[in-house]
Amino acid sequence: MKKILFALIIVFIFFSAGKAQDSLSASIMPHWEQGDAFSFNIKKIKEKEDNGLKQSDSAVFVGTITVLELLDDKIRNSYKTNHSLISHFGLGNDYFKNADLAKEIEVIYTTDGAGQFQQIENWAAVQNELTLSFNVLLQNFKKSGTSSAENLVSFEKILTFMKSRNFVEQNIFSELQLIHYLMGTELKNQQEIMFEEETANPLGGDPLRSEAKIKVKAIKPESSEIIISQQKTLNRNDVSKFMATFSKKMNLNNHDFAEFLKKSTYEISDQTDFTVNYKIGIPNRINYRRKSRIVLDGKNALRNDEILIDRIK
Repeated sequence: MKKILFALIIVFIFFSAGKAQDSLSASIMPHWEQGDAFSFNIKKIKEKEDNGLKQSDSAVFVGTITVLELLDDKIRNSYKTNHSLISHFGLGNDYFKNADLAKEIEVIYTTDGAGQFQQIENWAAVQNELTLSFNVLLQNFKKSGTSSAENLVSFEKILTFMKSRNFVEQNIFSELQLIHYLMGTELKNQQEIMFEEETANPLGGDPLRSEAKIKVKAIKPESSEIIISQQKTLNRNDVSKFMATFSKKMNLNNHDFAEFLKKSTYEISDQTDFTVNYKIGIPNRINYRRKSRIVLDGKNALRNDEILIDRIK
């Protein structure tokens, strides 16, 4: 997320001059004190459509961020939800027989001084809980006798990938990424910024690129709110390379599947609307929508992901 800060500075210097701008501006900084707590109603929705068959799944929970410590160069926070850790993966409870699905876990994480997300600090505790639950899942799959040895190897590799630090921070606790996304920025009313954003590759190697645009729709001094929209389109070539590398590393060597990945094209776009209280430095509302489409021989497979975050005042 730090890439956006540098992009905003560069674009402001080289492209803002000479363009008529509203005089209003807002700086989004964490004006927090130790012990401050911010609670949010969070809803995650997943919808899939393949050959006319639609499937949907959703999760609704409350997440609370508590400021633990303000240091010179970083901020330590606690994040708790009333949603069990394993449920964040959306794998379905039936797969986790004999696992403690009700167990919640406190995530301790840090941001830099400007409020940008850095990392999960108590990673060992989080990873240990994931390992225990995923071991139960793997044993249940082995006992079922419905999967070949080759498929079990692939499945085990996928689970290892899913409990990696990068995957968990970026995808499982995606609400934290969204809440801290705009922290540390200063924006002017009606300002538009276009830039290339880079996201860390969960498999390592080159980052995944996106063409992104941010627009400040309004600044409301009476409520200390700034309203911002962001549009983003992932680079098709980067997505295709990622899918091919993922297939190889996960031992998904089925010839038909490999050919499918090779011939398919991927279209992934994001739309995010933010309403942020810049006096405090915390979002009041976020609506994130991702549309994914796989195209092969004129046929489409669609997936829509949506995250709604509303601060409880």
